[in-house]
Amino acid sequence: MAVSDLIQGRSPILLWTMGKVGSSSIAYSLFLHGLDCLDIHTLDKRVIAGVQRQYRERGMTDTMEHLLRSEAAAAYLATNPGRIRLITAVRDPVARNISAFFQTQPLKYLTSTPTPELIATFMHEYPHHVPNRFFDREIRHHLGIDLLRQHFDHESGWSIYNKNNVEALVLRIDHPARPTVPALEAFLQLPVKLRTENASVSKKYSETYNQVVNSIRLPREYLENMYSSRYARFMMSDAERAEKIERWANGAVKNYGASTG
Repeated sequence: MAVSDLIQGRSPILLWTMGKVGSSSIAYSLFLHGLDCLDIHTLDKRVIAGVQRQYRERGMTDTMEHLLRSEAAAAYLATNPGRIRLITAVRDPVARNISAFFQTQPLKYLTSTPTPELIATFMHEYPHHVPNRFFDREIRHHLGIDLLRQHFDHESGWSIYNKNNVEALVLRIDHPARPTVPALEAFLQLPVKLRTENASVSKKYSETYNQVVNSIRLPREYLENMYSSRYARFMMSDAERAEKIERWANGAVKNYGASTG
């Protein structure tokens, strides 16, 4: 399918998120309601080229559609479409990184490797900076708006912003108030039903995944770095960030958003 075919005559909602923050569920719900959207993770040409190379090397050509959507979104923005409607999402950065780590590892490795070794690999090999850089590298760079400088409603778990030619919804996918449906309804001005897709707990590695998140104890230096970032300060209160550090440091992890896709 040509990129031009993906954007011709369209004015889609941009569902622009980092991976493992529930975008699959949101995209499917928009599809069920007949709403046009482009579900993308990046417009960074270097990232797209690198992922394309990895997919070709692994023979994963059936997964290339996601990258075509990225190219389509870049082409759409290049047409100067006027008003842009954007949905993006945030999630506890540590929980999100663990989910993303599992998503990118071979199933055989995940199901045959002892839990302590998986945790060590996660700590030493996963790029933990991804959540902290996403909004600057993607949305700020391409749309010229710094969402992390805006006030975010910690109580409701979502906020809508109007900046320049962009109307943006930011929602926290793992907020205790479960804000996805009310946030989408406020943004879209129509009733919404949500269906969970691509959740880590529903995958073949779910048992191993649960063993890791239930036993992992993370270094305080790592946790303090993750929860002092602009990203974490944007989405969480000071009290919650301190609570998250204690939970991950002591292994008493509950309600960390494990089911998020």
